[in-house]
Amino acid sequence: MSEKTKPLAGLLWLRAGGHDFSLPLAGVRRVALLSQLRVARSGRGGPSWWGGAALDDGRSHPLLHLGELIDATNGAWAGTDAVVVMVSLWQFRVGLLCERFRGIIPAGGTSWALPSRLFASGGQAFPRARLCAGRPVVDLVPEHLFSGSRRTQFDQVMKNSHENVDQLWELSELEQQLAAAPTAKGYRDLASRYKKLGWLEEAERMHARAAKVKAEAPVVPPAAAGLSGPFNGRVLVELLQVLHITGKSGELVLDAPGAIAGVITFSQGRIVDAKSGDAENELLALRQLCSIQAGRYQFLPGEAADGESRLIGDTAEVIATLARPAAVSS
Repeated sequence: MSEKTKPLAGLLWLRAGGHDFSLPLAGVRRVALLSQLRVARSGRGGPSWWGGAALDDGRSHPLLHLGELIDATNGAWAGTDAVVVMVSLWQFRVGLLCERFRGIIPAGGTSWALPSRLFASGGQAFPRARLCAGRPVVDLVPEHLFSGSRRTQFDQVMKNSHENVDQLWELSELEQQLAAAPTAKGYRDLASRYKKLGWLEEAERMHARAAKVKAEAPVVPPAAAGLSGPFNGRVLVELLQVLHITGKSGELVLDAPGAIAGVITFSQGRIVDAKSGDAENELLALRQLCSIQAGRYQFLPGEAADGESRLIGDTAEVIATLARPAAVSS
């Protein structure tokens, strides 16, 4: 067998700007749904056909809006079937944004020559056409969509985009981390960084998420010279023992990834209240809190409003029960 890979034959059938086009399969690197890619869209100031970058396989690829390039945009950004076709353009690997993928056209079909100025732009970008399933399909040569001035524009945008794309990749990673453990402050900081890069839509989206997180989570009072740090179930039991022995009064606020997990209230070393989600009683709330695998605690000192214990038995016995292996997850 030959060690050389046999080039793919046939044509890729695409739709963009309300027209059907074909691209030789031999020059296509990959076809993916736009919704499956992480896309860093362009900010203000660039040409209309410059869509930003498609982040794929650990690399960023310039994203070019084919509908805009032929001056016949048809809302490809909004379509659920929109695809990105990775092709080689000069020495660059770029993604052509199209409205949809229609299929594969077998090699060797009949085609005919087209006038050089069939479209408003492109010149020799559309040399021939063919009929497929009764529809006219125009051959496309992407390089010929770029006149001298547009090629200069392309080179300049490519030069200016590298730093922004690197930053946007970083922000995309931060956004994924926030999705797993959302905080209002984290989303506001991310919105500020998006805005600095000129990505106003992304900034507004982050502000909206910050507002949603803030509305869903209780307000945590500012620290007042209290303890704070990471915890798990075993550390929490030790904290309860220390607060009990030292006779502390205040609230132990427990924050698990995503939301406030619960609050344990002390009065002169006695546990007088405990809340956690929809727990039916204080003891069940304490058991739920002691099962947390990883979170952060903050002790806010201050006298509790209600000093009478609501728990069954005394605080020392309750903590001893929680310290048993079956009750604590570390």
